[in-house]
Amino acid sequence: MELLVEGKDFEITQDVREFLEEKLKKISFAENKVTKVWVLLTKTPTNQVMCEVKAHLDHSDFFVSHEHPDWKISITDAVNKLHDKVIKERKKKVDKRLKEARTKRA
Repeated sequence: MELLVEGKDFEITQDVREFLEEKLKKISFAENKVTKVWVLLTKTPTNQVMCEVKAHLDHSDFFVSHEHPDWKISITDAVNKLHDKVIKERKKKVDKRLKEARTKRA
């Protein structure tokens, strides 16, 4: 999985990068077809950190964002939202395949 991290008015340190890699293991564990992940961390005028995550997997793009004063919580919540979206999409594909299999049997 390729990880691209950018910061706008937010410094990307090695600690931030390692934290992101640790959290994104959750996504790669759920779906092994994740090829590229873009993360943008932005400091907003209200002194909050906005984490925007865009992931490309298996011909689909997913985008989530979350805003919180603490950057760790912002990253964690954004990755959790992305995980939920990936699981929901995978469930749709499995349900569709099961439905097609049932109609072929009938």
